[in-house]
Amino acid sequence: DYGASEAIGLVQRHSATSGEAMLLVSDPAPADANAGVGARRVALGTADRAASLELADTRGRPRIRLAVDAHDQPSIAILDESGAVVRRWPEP
Repeated sequence: DYGASEAIGLVQRHSATSGEAMLLVSDPAPADANAGVGARRVALGTADRAASLELADTRGRPRIRLAVDAHDQPSIAILDESGAVVRRWPEP
């Protein structure tokens, strides 16, 4: 039950030189919270001709990132709790 919290968010930003659009999915807000959102768990979006899917842990920390960059190069990154890349495919 999401109650008064936001479960799904849409973001769109554009400037003269760049732009992005994202779909964000969050966990329900904690029961002791008055309102707001829980941890963001999924982010699907595009920014400056790159596309990505980011999956986060229960604390909202990104842990897996799938992407295709503006030059059509795919990548998969596994991140540790601090957001540092611990494994990347293809390897640099």
